[in-house]
Amino acid sequence: MFPYIYSLARDTMNGNVMMRAMFMEDLECPEEFFENQYMFGPSILVSPIVQAIENESEKKLYLPEGIWYDFNTFERLSSSGKIFSVKSELEKIPVFVKAGSIIPLEKNENINVLVFPEEGIENEFILYDDDGETDLYKSGEFSEIKFVLDDFKLKAFVSENRKFTKENYIITIVNDKKTTEKTFTLEELEKGILLK
Repeated sequence: MFPYIYSLARDTMNGNVMMRAMFMEDLECPEEFFENQYMFGPSILVSPIVQAIENESEKKLYLPEGIWYDFNTFERLSSSGKIFSVKSELEKIPVFVKAGSIIPLEKNENINVLVFPEEGIENEFILYDDDGETDLYKSGEFSEIKFVLDDFKLKAFVSENRKFTKENYIITIVNDKKTTEKTFTLEELEKGILLK
């Protein structure tokens, strides 16, 4: 998840936060969930296991209204602001992703962009990269790619400085327990691709 986290860290320089309490995401969130789940960036809901599993064999969590995907199984869930129960497991933290999200990951030194397209949902994510070692980013030594998802179309807008971009990107389309993976050149992504 490093590309996602690094991009979120950069975005804190614009006044945004990496993690936020559930009441900041959904004012209807029951208070009992304020302390045991949170939003990680704009797209990911994390509900860590905080009790001994023998005391909490099932974990209750709140999903705000909308379409969500279980990050572990890619199962699609529709919520009208519901409380769900999931099995507590040490190996699997309950993590959910909003429909319409764009999550860049690293896979074998390549950038793998997970997209969760949904009809009627638009979203964007700015993938940030620099040399990772110096403060040259302060003088413009960084690259940004703004990925824009509009229904089932994905398009990339690249910053003037392309020094830290890759030639190819793996795009993984997530659709209810199924994934489709394809590699695209940056040039193809700038023209826009259909995800259907």
